[in-house]
Amino acid sequence: MDLYDIALKIKETREQKNISKASMAAKLEIGERAYRDIESGKSELSVRRIFLIGRILEVPIKVFMNDENAELYEKLVVPISEFMDVELSTEKKIEPNSFEAFNISLKAKDETIKAKDEIIALLRAKK
Repeated sequence: MDLYDIALKIKETREQKNISKASMAAKLEIGERAYRDIESGKSELSVRRIFLIGRILEVPIKVFMNDENAELYEKLVVPISEFMDVELSTEKKIEPNSFEAFNISLKAKDETIKAKDEIIALLRAKK
């Protein structure tokens, strides 16, 4: 599965939900042209951006993946989504420059590095 396949699945899901490109762009806080580039496969997608798109479309992001990427999904997305759920479900407001915000950022960095290392190992194993 390549970037174009993911982009196509995002577009199909958005259309099924009757959500406009303009609305998606606004919710992602990007320009409409940038969103069109996402759906056309011209723009690189971070895991975070795919996760946010899934949240906006109210679908798990594995909807955008195929079976051959199931292992990659489990290694990369599940740990990150669990972290993001904790952060997003926090009832109290976290001040941006607080020690707590710093700890959340460190945890996110550590999870991202761990996921990246696992992806590299998976890709090397497929060679």
